[in-house]
This record gives sequence, structure tokens and C-alpha cells, in this order.
Amino acid sequence: FYEVFEPSLLLVVKKAFGLQSNVAARNEDRPVPVVAAHKGNYYDSSIKMWAALPVWKKPIMSAALRELLVSEDATGLQVVLGMMKASLLHCNAGKIDVWSRLLLRVRVPSSSGELASGTDAERSQENI
Repeated sequence: FYEVFEPSLLLVVKKAFGLQSNVAARNEDRPVPVVAAHKGNYYDSSIKMWAALPVWKKPIMSAALRELLVSEDATGLQVVLGMMKASLLHCNAGKIDVWSRLLLRVRVPSSSGELASGTDAERSQENI
């Protein structure tokens, strides 16, 4: 799973902070106000959060990161990374809560081809 998660994470960090290299992405630690104002590295924090998840949640998180890379702008990705960084301040249940909130940010295509939020997609599935 790590072979998929790590490249996706590096792409997310580079897009979120406008970085050019993997080295810069691995060392990025500027704060995201309100979400993750404490010191810490986004790359290491995200890897630690991912490692703490149950095995079956890891590929889902990797896929969610790939989807968020496409659908979120830089600010949205900073919030996602900030939530992952802040998850280190919590127990494993807090990490799973962040995992769940990441999944809610993924937008799936609706039947009309437009992107819908996860909750809108769930509502449309109920109407089928």
C-alpha cells in the first residue's frame, strides 16, 4: 500500500504549497492556521497517521488522496494536510475520525457527469 500512498502524498503536498521537489515536500512544515498551527512536518505526520490506520483503510485513504489531488485546490489540500497533521495529537479514534472526514471531502461524479459531494452522491443513490 505504501507504494501508492507515498507518491500521492508527495503530489498533494507539492500542489498544496506550490513546491517543486519531493525533498521540499518531505520537509514542508509551515502552519495552517486554526487547523494545524503547531510545529510539525506534513509528510511525516501523514505517514504516521496512515500507519496507524487498520490495514483495510490504507488503500482507501490512498485512493481518496488521489481523488482529492484532482478535485481540491491548494487551500483545500492544505486543510486536508492540516487535519492529517493534527491527527497526531489524538488517539487512534481521532485518526479514524480524520480518515472519515477525508472520505467525506471526496466528490464523486453524479449521473449528469458533474462532481457532487459525497453526501449529495449518497442522497442520489437513495433515490434510485
